[in-house]
Amino acid sequence: MIFVSLYNQVVISCFLGKILGVSSCLPTAFVPAEALPAILRRVHRALRSAGWLLLGMVNPGVDPLAGSLARLRTALWGGALLIPTDVESMLGQAGYVDVLMLPAPPAAVAAMIAARRP
Repeated sequence: MIFVSLYNQVVISCFLGKILGVSSCLPTAFVPAEALPAILRRVHRALRSAGWLLLGMVNPGVDPLAGSLARLRTALWGGALLIPTDVESMLGQAGYVDVLMLPAPPAAVAAMIAARRP
């Protein structure tokens, strides 16, 4: 059920992103951490100028048990639980600007980061 919830949230966010002009959506829960910098660079090259990227990430929340379960789920999906500040740094290194952590309630299962290609 949690997977379906996260998947639905990412799909809905990607759909809304298309409506709002986001050019690409990347659910990072299914991407190994070591592959993410190369993927971000490739997406950056593929985006048109001023194109937006929306990244969906698993939100571990503030509860230690929820955080442990989030790490387990993400590992089972083949990804890694990422720290938003690390992702923001990776986006900057890949050439993105206007990196924004989108607001979400603390109990949300997903966190979203938007970034723009200059």
